[in-house]
This record gives sequence, C-alpha cells and structure tokens, in this order.
Amino acid sequence: MIDPLFWIAAALLSGIVVMILVRPLMRRSGAAPGTARDRAASDVAVYKAQLGEVERDLARGVLAPEQAEAARLEIQRRLIRAAEARDAEPVRTAPRAVLWGLAAIVPLGALGLYAILGAPGTPDMPMADRVAAAEARHADDRARFEAMTAELAERMRDRPDDVTGWTMLGRAERVLGRIDASLAAFDKALAAAGGIEAAPGDLLADIGETHVHAAQGAVDAEALEWFGRAVARDPQNLKARHYLAVARSQAGDDRGALALLRGMAEDAPADAPWLETLQQRIAALESRIGPDAASVQGETVGGAAATPPGAAAGAASASGPFSGAVAERGPDRESMAAAADMSPEQRDAFIRSMVQRLAERLESAPDDPDGWVRLGRAHTVLGEPAEARTAFGKAATIWRERLAAMPADAPDRAAVEQRLRQVEELL
Repeated sequence: MIDPLFWIAAALLSGIVVMILVRPLMRRSGAAPGTARDRAASDVAVYKAQLGEVERDLARGVLAPEQAEAARLEIQRRLIRAAEARDAEPVRTAPRAVLWGLAAIVPLGALGLYAILGAPGTPDMPMADRVAAAEARHADDRARFEAMTAELAERMRDRPDDVTGWTMLGRAERVLGRIDASLAAFDKALAAAGGIEAAPGDLLADIGETHVHAAQGAVDAEALEWFGRAVARDPQNLKARHYLAVARSQAGDDRGALALLRGMAEDAPADAPWLETLQQRIAALESRIGPDAASVQGETVGGAAATPPGAAAGAASASGPFSGAVAERGPDRESMAAAADMSPEQRDAFIRSMVQRLAERLESAPDDPDGWVRLGRAHTVLGEPAEARTAFGKAATIWRERLAAMPADAPDRAAVEQRLRQVEELL
C-alpha cells in the first residue's frame, strides 16, 4: 500500500501545476503589455498630465487665459477619445470549459502515466534492503550457473573428443573465477582438437584470455604467446587482436594500440554490433595521445599478428614495448607463425630489450613525464613493481615541478593537477 503522504504530495504538486497553467488564462487579455487597451490607458495618463501642466503654466503667467482654455479643450477632447478607446477594448477570459478541462487533465494525466510507467503497488524498500536483495539475486544466479557448470563437467567425462564442450566448460570455469579448472578444461579441448598446431584460433585466444584473468588483467608474456598463435591461425580473430592492443597500451605504447584498433575498425563489417564500442576505445586513445593521433595509420591484419613478439618479424619499434611498425603491409603468414613460436624466454628477452631502449631514451631526455609513465607501465607488465614505482615517481616529480612554476590562475593548471593525481595513483 502506498503511503498517504505520497498522495498528499502528489495532490499538492498537481494543484501548483494547475494554478501555473490556468492563472495566465484568467487574466484580462487587454491588460497585457502592447495591446490596444494598454496603449489607450497610457494615453489617458499622458493627457491628464498635460492638463496639469497647462494649469501650472497659466498660474505662472506663461500662458494667457484664452491660450490656456484652447489648449485645455484640445487636451480634453483627446482625453475623452483615449478613454473611450480604453473602455471599448473587450475583456477576454478563457472559456470555463477550457479552464476546468486543464484542471482535470493535468492530475488525471499524471495519474495515468504513473499507473502505466510506475509501480503503484511496490512497497517502500530501504537502500540496505535493496542491496541485500540484489546480492541475494546475484547469489542465486551464481548458484544456478555453478550447477549448470557442474552438470556440463559431468557430461564431459564421457565425451573426451568434444572440442566445443571442453571449450564451453573452460569458459564457464573462467567466469566463476576458477582459473586452474578453466585451464584444465582448455587442455582437454586442445587434446581433443589434435594439439596446438591443429587447434582453432578461438580456442587459442580463450586460453590467452584465461591467462590474462590469472594475471589480474595484465597481458603478460604467456598470454601474448597464446594470442600470437591465435592470430597466426586466424588473422581475423577479434579477441586476440583486442588483447594485443591492450598489451601495447599496458606497455605504454598508446600509438601502437591505436594502430591495431584502427586496423580492426577498417576490417569490421559496417553492421558489426561491437563496432560502436571499438570506436569509443579508439576515441579514448586519440584523446589521450592528442593531436599526434592523426598520424597513426591503422595496422593491417599482418601487423596485428606480428605483435606478440613485436618487431621480431623485421618491424622497428617507434613508440615503446610491443610496438610493431605502422605499415600498410605486415609480415607474411610464415613470419607470423615463426614469431608466435618463440619460447617464453625469448619473448621475455625481446620485451626487456624494448623496455631497455625506452629507458635509455628517457635517460638522455628525462623531461618527459608521459615517457616515464609508459616505462612504469612496462615494468608493471614485466612484474617489476620497484622499477615501476621509480618510473612513476620521476613522472610525478616532473608534474609537481611544472605545477609549482605555474601561476595560480594559469588556464592549464587544472589539467596539470589532474595529470599529477593520475600519476600519484599509480605510486
């Protein structure tokens, strides 16, 4: 049952709205500024003032009695005409039917909309109860999903060669946060598919994504290896290409990430349901890079596939770790496959060489806070938190020095303060 106070408040608000709508309609239309009645009333006031002026001039001797009488008669004649015009203006009010109709339509219409769009029978629920109800629904959903996953796992015991079934089980276990169980199911899927060399690209990308979950969202070297294999097998694999772009961004190479995403957008069908989300990510990177983003060309499928080992296929890194050359034509399929076959040790050595080059450049040109942030992110991906904090600290120091040198009313001071806060959050 709805609280009576609700209906009282609704009635008061409806009454106020009705008065706001009806009051202007009840006014005499002739009183409105700019109408004939308004102008005539103004003329009457003017003529009365002129009569008083004539009397004052007569008293001061400025006008002779006969002149004053002639002027008085002319002004009185005009005054009578203006008064007749004022009184002749009809008095208009809105018809009573219209007024009563408005008075009824507003509250009844609001009540009807509330009955259709609202929930009149819903009882009040404090915020704590709402949170508890949402948590209970979430727990119920998880329990049902866990039961379905257990049922699927039971069925898969008798279906060792079902690649699709094992892949679905691996994905379900990953959703539940059971990474070890997910990887075990994907191992079964790999075996059913005939091994890594015969596995479809989607399966390889799923395994890479599971390693990303295991690394708390970081696209580490092991995940990169699986994504590299996925695009070598299927150059159009969206999941693998997406994570390769994420890897570049995490390593501080926003330009390289933008190149991959623009390449994906160029390859996407016009009606792809995920294209809008992709364009939003591209716009975010463009905003972060600034005007230089216009010079970044979309990387083709070949360039994306070569990303896991970066420039190992012959492309030079221009922006940082994981950054292949932004070229119109990437390496061929054999080069991509060879790059994907690099061992984790070789891949780690390559990444570290990229990071080392970035560090050397910053040592020679240290006044680059964005460069230090990129270096810090690269060390984070490599699992080197101490080195990452050092790089982030140098970026924060540069921003603090710039902020201290700026006037209090500098137009770009707020932007510098924001950049400083962002870096300090990384420390």
